[in-house]
Amino acid sequence: MNTLKFFRKPYLSLFIASFILFTSCAQKDTLNINNQEIETNKKDDKIIESKLKSNLKKDNSYIELISIQESITKKVKQNKVSIPELKNAYLSNNIGKIKSLIGFNDEELNLMDQRIKQLGYDLKSKYPELLIDSSVANCLGCNIDKEKISYFFDNFEILTNYNSTKSSLDDGCADYTSFTICLIVCTTSGPVIYWLCSYLCYRTYCVPNET
Repeated sequence: MNTLKFFRKPYLSLFIASFILFTSCAQKDTLNINNQEIETNKKDDKIIESKLKSNLKKDNSYIELISIQESITKKVKQNKVSIPELKNAYLSNNIGKIKSLIGFNDEELNLMDQRIKQLGYDLKSKYPELLIDSSVANCLGCNIDKEKISYFFDNFEILTNYNSTKSSLDDGCADYTSFTICLIVCTTSGPVIYWLCSYLCYRTYCVPNET
């Protein structure tokens, strides 16, 4: 009975009501703070993305990397390389056959390999905000498997359309930051894989909804 009397006391009801109100307000304040933090982070990401795009468009290392990609494509098209043959060479990881089909010699590839790696290192050094090392695990376009190789060669003309690629990068890549991270990771794979890898990066992050 004494316990029931205790719970019937008006000051206890007032205390409980005040406590519930305080807890409710505190939760609402926390929620507002979290929402504000999310909005701030979104704004910061947009600023970083915009600044990155602006800097890259005039960055010589970036421009040269794209130029190397295009030069290999030009060589493949000028030499009228059989795309099905090239696809099979990539799928079987036959580097000798790939070199022969495209028309590269060992010296050319070695020089290109050194240059590509140096350009990737330059970009990584210039843009530490990209957090390359911690982003590689989530890089969707970086891991080149047989499915991606097949996709690249089955859609070769679309993927290697220079005007389409240039227009997308100039007008606004869907995810410029991830594209650049992916491109830098590709530079570590050698010119034969870099060529294919860089186009897949573009397709994955710049125009992901196109076929």
